[in-house]
Amino acid sequence: MADGPHIFHPESRHVPELSELLTGWKPGKTASFGPQTPNLPATVAEVDGRLVGFLTGHHRFRDWNALVDFHHLAGTDGSWLAELFVHPAHRRTGIGRALVRHFIGASVAAGCSMVVVRPDQTDSAEEQAARQAFFIDLGFTPLRLDPGIRFLPDWLMGRPNDLG
Repeated sequence: MADGPHIFHPESRHVPELSELLTGWKPGKTASFGPQTPNLPATVAEVDGRLVGFLTGHHRFRDWNALVDFHHLAGTDGSWLAELFVHPAHRRTGIGRALVRHFIGASVAAGCSMVVVRPDQTDSAEEQAARQAFFIDLGFTPLRLDPGIRFLPDWLMGRPNDLG
């Protein structure tokens, strides 16, 4: 991976290979990879001609009322990073970081104010802590959630797009 992973939006011809990659997902877990739409982009990482990771999300986050410190962004768009998966054999090689940075770039290009990421509810406490540390390293910080709103996850993290 001397030159880093090749990051791109997959085409329908990649679906069988992506399905194979998804067998590495947690037992009983399914990813939301589906048809490409402008508001739900999927991005994949390829190394040596093989898909080794994917990210899904959208650029229509508008639940600012749930975020105590960001009510002032009501009426603007943010980006919601929904799923990030890197094949276990390729973890800790910069692939997840490259996928997230690509998504942040797309968020900035879409005119969104920030990127929000949620926990994977199926992660163990140890996995959640590792996920949080990964995102903190990329400039994300924990967000204060409005305790009066039901059905929020235990935590959300965000990264304003003006961080550069």
